[in-house]
Amino acid sequence: MGVIASLDERDVSVEAGESVTCSVRLHNTGHTVDTFTLDVLGEAADWASVQPSSVNVFPGDDAVAVLTFAPPRSAEVPCGKKAFALRVMAQEDTDGSVIEEGSVEVGGYADLAAEIVPRTARGARRARTKLAVDNYGNGPVTVQFTGKDESGDVDFVFKPVQTVVEGGTTQLIPVRMRMRKRFLTGQPKTLPVEISLTASDGSKLDAAGVVIQPPMLPRWLPRALTFAIAGLILLAVLVPTIFNDAPKSKATSGGVADPSGGAQSPPGTGETPPPGAPQQDPAAPAGQNQPAAQGGGGGSPVKPPASDPEKPPAPGSPAKPPASDPEKPPAPGSPAKPPASDPEKPPAPSPPKPPAPGPAEPTAENIRIEGTSIAGSGGFTTRRRTVQAGQTIKIGEVVLDNPQGSVGTLEIRKNDTKLLERDLSKLTHERVRFSTEISFKAGDEIVVAVRCTSSSGTCKPVALFPAKVTTA
Repeated sequence: MGVIASLDERDVSVEAGESVTCSVRLHNTGHTVDTFTLDVLGEAADWASVQPSSVNVFPGDDAVAVLTFAPPRSAEVPCGKKAFALRVMAQEDTDGSVIEEGSVEVGGYADLAAEIVPRTARGARRARTKLAVDNYGNGPVTVQFTGKDESGDVDFVFKPVQTVVEGGTTQLIPVRMRMRKRFLTGQPKTLPVEISLTASDGSKLDAAGVVIQPPMLPRWLPRALTFAIAGLILLAVLVPTIFNDAPKSKATSGGVADPSGGAQSPPGTGETPPPGAPQQDPAAPAGQNQPAAQGGGGGSPVKPPASDPEKPPAPGSPAKPPASDPEKPPAPGSPAKPPASDPEKPPAPSPPKPPAPGPAEPTAENIRIEGTSIAGSGGFTTRRRTVQAGQTIKIGEVVLDNPQGSVGTLEIRKNDTKLLERDLSKLTHERVRFSTEISFKAGDEIVVAVRCTSSSGTCKPVALFPAKVTTA
């Protein structure tokens, strides 16, 4: 014995936020008055109710209760069919309790919201942002996206162009914007943009944002270029001055230092004549600048030897013109022969001979010898100046320079006799005075010997000798 329960409708439909009812009939099959307690189980239990929840039924009688389903308008109650069960429990006859099952179809709805995140995008050529789409409804909705701007200078790209947003979820849609017009310099431009969202149910939403388009070139670039150009010009002016380690000595520029610390200008152009060239004194009278022949006395010019008419001319010597025939007329076009001297005429007086010159005065000369040695060659490499015949050179000091900072050994020699030795690694510019004036006669050699021990390259020290040259 017990109770029989029957639902008027086992399947009902209801929209979220609304309510629907159905009846349940209870029949007491027992022999005593019984109290029946009703409650709802299943997915719809949270938003379903039954009235009355407890009813007394006489034996053989019926009673009616009402079920009410009121799902809230919230994403917490997804749309779709929700199963429920009505449990009827008898107080007197507990074994006679029954359960009736049914379902409730909850309708779906969409509640959309859209926002550009971030609202401000920035880019000279392209800009990126995202569209946040929120579905506060309980069912999925299909949405499409379009973009526009007032100026028409922005192209929009959506990936994807269409998507489905489930109820109670949020989706971020990437948005790419490309600028149609660009500019190099100037103030940034502000471009208002708007993204429209169209749902499958026909509803539309608009989300507004801003795109800031800066110039292609940054604002600080012109000023930076100005400072860079000014710096380059300054470096071009200062670098040669800072890194020029050439010695600034009067001796190296061609002057001869005197004991008082001053400088005398060398005769002529200051260039060192090649070995074997005669030394000239610009203050000497004409005729004294010619070098005296070896074995001549007093510096007088040497008379050329008379030619032997029977001896043939030496090879390479100019041919002697033939004697002219007095009876033979001159050839046409030849220069006229001067008339022969008259033997009866007295000879014309010859000009007086100049007096024989006295001893030659010494002249100042800067003798510059640049030593050269290849790194790793081993021994000394020499450069020399040989004193010519009839010359005497006196040297009291030497100026040494090592402009390249070479590493090795430098020696100053007279013939094979070493006068001075210096370590090139410790030499930059030095003036060395000899204790006594050194004299070089004809045939002697002023030698600059260099041995290079640099790791690479060539050693090129320079020796400058302020000298007094006397020509006999």
